[in-house]
Parts: sequence; C-alpha cells; structure tokens
Amino acid sequence: MKRRPRYPQRRTLRLPYYDYALPGAYFVTICTHRRRCLFGEIVDSRMVQNAAGEKVAEEFLRSFEIRSEMARDAWVLMPNHLHAILLIQSQGEFGVSGDLPVAPTHCLGARSLSDVSCGSSRKEGRPKGPEAKSLSSFISGFKAAATTRIREITGRPSMPVWQRGYYEHVIRGRKELERTRLYIDGNPQTWLDDDENPNNITRKRKSQKPWL
Repeated sequence: MKRRPRYPQRRTLRLPYYDYALPGAYFVTICTHRRRCLFGEIVDSRMVQNAAGEKVAEEFLRSFEIRSEMARDAWVLMPNHLHAILLIQSQGEFGVSGDLPVAPTHCLGARSLSDVSCGSSRKEGRPKGPEAKSLSSFISGFKAAATTRIREITGRPSMPVWQRGYYEHVIRGRKELERTRLYIDGNPQTWLDDDENPNNITRKRKSQKPWL
C-alpha cells in the first residue's frame, strides 16, 4: 500500500505582522462554500473536472498571466478545494526548477509592528482590503474571476462558490517545499481519507461526543 505523504502544516492563523507581499513560497488551500463538491469527482484516484472545474482551472492559470509578481509551483484542483504552492517574486523569473524565494524568517515571529524590520509595507492606518501584489490580493482576484465564470455557466447569478478566506502557510525551506509538493501531487490518491472530503467531515461530526 502506498504510503500517504506527510500532511504539511496548513491551518495556521494568519501572522498579524507578517507582510504577505514579501518574496516567498506559500502553501494555500481554497475551499468551496460548505465544502460542496462543485468541481468534479475523483475516479480511480484521478480528478475528473466538470464544466465548473474546467473554468476554475482556466482562471487559476490565467491569473499568473496578468500578475507578473506571482508564479506557481505544484497545484491540484480537487472536488471541493484547490491546493497550490504560490511564489511571490521580487524580480526575475523562477519556476518549479528555479531557486526558492526565501521569506525573511525573522519576520515570522514578529509580535508587533516595531519588531518588523524586513521592509514590511503593513502600516497602521492602511486602508482596509487586500494589499496590492500580495497573496491575499492574488487569491481575492482569482476567486472573484472564477466565481463569475461559474455563475455564468450555471445561470445562478447569486450562487455562493467559495468559503470565506483561505488557509495559508509560509514555506520555510527546501525540505518543507518538497514535502508539500508530495502532499499536493498525492492528494487525488488519498481522497477517501482527505479531511476535506464531505464524507469524512460528516463522520467526524457524528463521532464527536456532545458537551455534557
């Protein structure tokens, strides 16, 4: 039996004083509204996209054509979520075989704005909303574009597509990058045990003991 890749850190709280516009590699997971399987199904350990899934994949790839500061590494679209390693570059080109952009690790543990000496552009009084050329800006734009495409083909103009927000983790080295790649590549093969599989979520809820 094939050994399941080690599950990388994913559900981390967003670091309050880390600048997500800094060059680096980020593991992100974007889930559908209420974990509904909108994008297709897993057949024989392979993801088979439906029409909505095809539109999502198209918009994901198109997002990198219009945002030169971003690049992609490993990624996979699943029935109800998307896993991806996103790379923010400062200059030049890189890809899966290129150099890993290194996030300033001394910023990861910052507890206040005074601790941030890594060129963070997060300032007190900054207008609300995603920071330009940041991770959140990229994901917000992608989700909006994909939502529009899906609503067009379904004929449902108010259909909710995505869960609010997303999960992210700053990748902190080559070993962690390789581990995350393995997890993403093997995700379709482990769908039956996937935490995002609605059947598993239902089983978990039933197995939880009520508060006494």
